[in-house]
Amino acid sequence: MERLLKLHRLILCLPLVLVLDRFTTTNLSSFNMRYFDVLNEIWQLTDSELQDLLDVIFEPGTALALYYLCDSIAIIDLVSSFVTYCSTSEVKHTRPLMTRDGPTLIVRSAHHPILHNLHPGTSVPNNMLVDIAAALQIITGENNAGKSTIIKMIGLLVIMAHTGCSVPAERATFRVMDSILSRFTTSDEITVGHSHSHFGKEMSEMAAILDHISVNSDLKTEEIPPGTTIPWDPSASHIDGEKQFLLLIDELGRSTSTIDGFSIAYAMLEEFACTRGVFTLFATHFLGLTALEKVYPNIRSYHMATREPPTPITAPLLPSTGGDASTDNTRTTPSSARAPVVQSEYTYTIKEGALAKRSYGIETARAAGFPEEVVQDAEQLKERMSLARISDPEAFAATHYTKEDMERAHRALGNLLLLRRIEHIKAQSKDDETMLRRLKRFQKEVREAMNLPAHESSNAHASSTHNPTSSGRSTDEARRNSSDK
Repeated sequence: MERLLKLHRLILCLPLVLVLDRFTTTNLSSFNMRYFDVLNEIWQLTDSELQDLLDVIFEPGTALALYYLCDSIAIIDLVSSFVTYCSTSEVKHTRPLMTRDGPTLIVRSAHHPILHNLHPGTSVPNNMLVDIAAALQIITGENNAGKSTIIKMIGLLVIMAHTGCSVPAERATFRVMDSILSRFTTSDEITVGHSHSHFGKEMSEMAAILDHISVNSDLKTEEIPPGTTIPWDPSASHIDGEKQFLLLIDELGRSTSTIDGFSIAYAMLEEFACTRGVFTLFATHFLGLTALEKVYPNIRSYHMATREPPTPITAPLLPSTGGDASTDNTRTTPSSARAPVVQSEYTYTIKEGALAKRSYGIETARAAGFPEEVVQDAEQLKERMSLARISDPEAFAATHYTKEDMERAHRALGNLLLLRRIEHIKAQSKDDETMLRRLKRFQKEVREAMNLPAHESSNAHASSTHNPTSSGRSTDEARRNSSDK
């Protein structure tokens, strides 16, 4: 039996062996050799023709013409994309004004350039002003209120304006920027040689930002004016070699311990506030950071506004799928009874001032369906924790700042608001005569606000530096004039 199987396998293998045999003739071999000779000639002729073509292409005149051709095609493609975007949008677009010495950023009724197309009719317009008196803006707000979205909106609008595209706003003015530096991502990094956690990656990127803006730290500046807490003279609009930076930072320091994260964010904000040419939008949940505006005249606090609903809502554990009481997912046992949830209604509009609500994370957890005993435990623990003071700007300021620090910052703010108005007058004046007339009118307004006689008008600025009372009056007057403008 075994011999029959071996013979059978041998017979099956015979055709395969026979297929490997080659048969040829003299004519077939001749044709084969001729085929390979012709193929080699074709390759040589092709190489020669391609080399001649490349020699022509790489001649100085031809290469330059091809470069201009590619550049023209790219510009046509870009402009056609701009036209398509603006013509198909439902919101008004305007041509932005680009300046060198004017306000850093002014937008009125601005929309997010992507969201208003993704969800037509739901985009909420916002206004924003960034200049020397509000160079660093701390934006607070509840979860999902739109903090990250609004600073991303500003970044996109600035990029669009620098590329020459109209922006979705009623009015837009931007200063020419050298760099836009951002920190938004919330993921770790495992593709590099040594893996980075989220916080490690965050610190590496912030170190790169600090290194990037340090080019302005070595510039020679004027003597520090009396009554200011920032180590540069804001009256000097530009100095030789000064770069302009826009920083967009989202929730720095949230991936480590609360104290460490707060301390790092606090130190970074001080560094940004004290560096020339740096304008920052900083979104955070550390409400205590807004106390910085009490001692730094170029820091301002804003918040994303919300509305309280007229009636509380009882939140289920999971979205209901219908059915009878036995399939309802809302717990009804006493240990898990639901308390009425007052969930805020988001307006997605930015308002001046720090967020008044000190606790909203626990409310968000309750609205998501956390068991009430867990929520109550969290509230009790929060009340007992010593870290609660960093969530209250007033308590933090009272603990860490003196009255002299706040008064000095108030006087410096008066100077910055005066300079803000002067910058606006210069930027909006068509000629020197108009600018001089407006400056004289503004000088008269300041003199009347400070109750100074005519012969003391030349010393008005110096008096506002040393007199906190008069500075307060001039500050209010300048703020009203700037807002009217």
